[in-house]
Amino acid sequence: MLRQKCKLTHLDVLNIPLDEHGNVSVGCNQQWYGKKIQQWSGCGPTVATTMMMYINRQSFSSKQVALQHMNDMFDYITPGFRGVHTLNLFTQGLKRKVSVEVKMLNIQSKPKTDFESIVNFIYEGLSLNRPVAFLNLHNGFQDSLESWHWVLIVGIYYKDEFPMIEFVDNGEMKKMDLSAWYMMNRKRAGMLYLSN
Repeated sequence: MLRQKCKLTHLDVLNIPLDEHGNVSVGCNQQWYGKKIQQWSGCGPTVATTMMMYINRQSFSSKQVALQHMNDMFDYITPGFRGVHTLNLFTQGLKRKVSVEVKMLNIQSKPKTDFESIVNFIYEGLSLNRPVAFLNLHNGFQDSLESWHWVLIVGIYYKDEFPMIEFVDNGEMKKMDLSAWYMMNRKRAGMLYLSN
């Protein structure tokens, strides 16, 4: 049975003005960081900043204002040599900054986590109007998704019989066939959302 589309209801809060011509970034962009190491490894704190923008319904008036918040978040969710490569690293850092309850789903590659539990988790978070942070260490050969990377899921719908996710990644709205990623994924992954 196919489910209805489920999407966050206030996505406009994520639009960050870039110039006087109406160009916007959808959420924050890790390339805005000032240091190369931050640009390379800063997807975790970038996604956390965008997630908190949405949760707090806090629009940023400019890239510069967004970067101040990103730098602040980087001090709490600080990538190590392997980036922010686990749900626990992300969650521990976020909890040092704000008082939150986090619901997590660890996705295993061997044995594979049941696909329906992944789809259910996404629907669960989005139906509460909570963005779902998604860590993948292998992109499953999906062009729209980088490996070893955090993105923020904001919607899910079915195309034919396949669940498609809509996600924010470095200032852009993207989409991907979740089942194709699942079939080809070779490493662990994880998802989380704030439950309070």
